[in-house]
Amino acid sequence: MDNKHVGVLLFVLFVFSFWTFVTLDGVPLEYPGTIKAADPFYHAFVTELIAKTGQWEYYPSFVAPGVTEENSSGTGRVINQQPPLPYFHAAGISLLSGIPPWASIYFLTALAHAFLIIFLYLLSREVFQDSWVALVSSALVVLPMPVKVWMYGLYIGFWIQVISYSFVVAFAWLFVRYWKRQDLLSLAGMGLCNLVIMITHPQE
Repeated sequence: MDNKHVGVLLFVLFVFSFWTFVTLDGVPLEYPGTIKAADPFYHAFVTELIAKTGQWEYYPSFVAPGVTEENSSGTGRVINQQPPLPYFHAAGISLLSGIPPWASIYFLTALAHAFLIIFLYLLSREVFQDSWVALVSSALVVLPMPVKVWMYGLYIGFWIQVISYSFVVAFAWLFVRYWKRQDLLSLAGMGLCNLVIMITHPQE
């Protein structure tokens, strides 16, 4: 398989993953993870908070038991402990486009999952030195498993984990690349990936 065909098939997988995410209408309730999917409400809430108040550090007082006073920005003094990177970007998309905050943070999650396909391909190709093996490896993320299996991160509401995990895989690819080539570009890329992970979801 030549590089042109591999590139086309990889692009098809990228589009398929992204399109399946953004066009999903409803979540099958029979999957166990669904009953725990409260996280998206938090993601949408924080994104909307940033879009409305221009700050991220503190929650509004109504979400904090015992806090009755608000500061000038309309927020209480309860510290938000979750890193803000995806929320800042999602809030910016909402302000520029007018789409609701829950849709903008969901859009970023769908995009990150699509890029996971590419990062897995690059990692597999670097390890196995075979484009066909790398393409099959990345395709197995979405095929032939049913949607309710490979979209588990969506069902359970781990949206920022999806974003962070994509950069974990990118870090792994760059690590293997640096190990083999000792190039400065890979090292710099590893640092960038680590930064994104730390200010997205450091538990990864």
